[in-house]
Amino acid sequence: MSFIVFSDDWGGHPSSCQHLFRVIARSHPTLWVNTVGMRPPRLRLGDLWKAVLTESRMHGAANRRERPERGAAPAVCSPLMTPFQRPAWLAERSTRSVVRRVARELSRLGLEDPCIVTTVPNVHEAVRRIPARKVVYYCVDDFSEWPGLDRERILAMEARLLESVDGVVATSRALFERFEGRFPTRLLTHGVDYELFAREGLAEHPSLRAIPKPRVGYYGLIDARTDAELLAAVARASSEVSFVLTGPSEGIPEALRALRNVRFTGPVPYDELPAVVAGWQACLLPYRLNDLTAKINPLKLKEYLATGKPVIAAPLPEALSLLPHLRVAATAAEWTELIRDAVRGAWAPDRRALEGLLRPHGWEAKAAELLRACEGLGRELTMERA
Repeated sequence: MSFIVFSDDWGGHPSSCQHLFRVIARSHPTLWVNTVGMRPPRLRLGDLWKAVLTESRMHGAANRRERPERGAAPAVCSPLMTPFQRPAWLAERSTRSVVRRVARELSRLGLEDPCIVTTVPNVHEAVRRIPARKVVYYCVDDFSEWPGLDRERILAMEARLLESVDGVVATSRALFERFEGRFPTRLLTHGVDYELFAREGLAEHPSLRAIPKPRVGYYGLIDARTDAELLAAVARASSEVSFVLTGPSEGIPEALRALRNVRFTGPVPYDELPAVVAGWQACLLPYRLNDLTAKINPLKLKEYLATGKPVIAAPLPEALSLLPHLRVAATAAEWTELIRDAVRGAWAPDRRALEGLLRPHGWEAKAAELLRACEGLGRELTMERA
């Protein structure tokens, strides 16, 4: 079986789909198609700059073959695309661009009758026009709940995509339940690179040198999902602790940025994240509780646990499923108490138990599950859990 994958830009901070296809592409020819975001750029400097970079990348890639990073196997292409669905002629032109580029790449690679896997619904029209053995929607988020996205527009795109799919693979139980009974659906929770994150004796990352100890931290995109108000309250109540936020940030209130014990390091390469965590006394997941976060399965949860550091998370369904290996906190007082206990070493996870929990969830095993799902999913099958 060969694959066409529509997803985030290959070679950036790896998503679960990238982790899976780093494994799958070793034995199954794969064409990875970089796609544009679903939020049309607004008249803001940051959005306009992103648009310029995206268009530049796509124009530059239009007439050359891209090479994936880190020696990965997929062939990668970046067709000219637009995030705009209106006017209709512009959306149609974007779809034709995608279909032409994919057809050209399939011919060059000698791939026939591929399985299409998409993590995004905005390629629904292209998916309908590309001959494929099977189409699978790998659902990693409820995009209709994302801040800044047009809910009705996203739902309409997803509904159009679902007319073409043979099945859905969902990364959380809540997402599974969203499709169960309507489509052949499999549950595939995230994996973890246990060997990368479980390394002991790592030197602290250089980004931490100027940050006083003790430290607790969060890594990943810092955006509207992050409960900045809660985090600010906890940081104010824990002035003796440094709160380290590692990753790109969007729209963080100045009240949080102004706190002296809250430090933003910016993003670091994925392979260096264990060294960042090595300098923390605890890992934090301070997400808001809403319809979006109730459905997500944060990739970092199992990565955090693999480090052996204490993990404190908002009571998200996927965090609750990992009890008693972590702690959950709902209020600022609960967060403050658990952080203080973690910093003074009052509690820590059982490393042996964590190894037993996490080793079976390596990306090799998860990739094998996805392959089985892609082989088995079809309109003729009854719904069942993976």
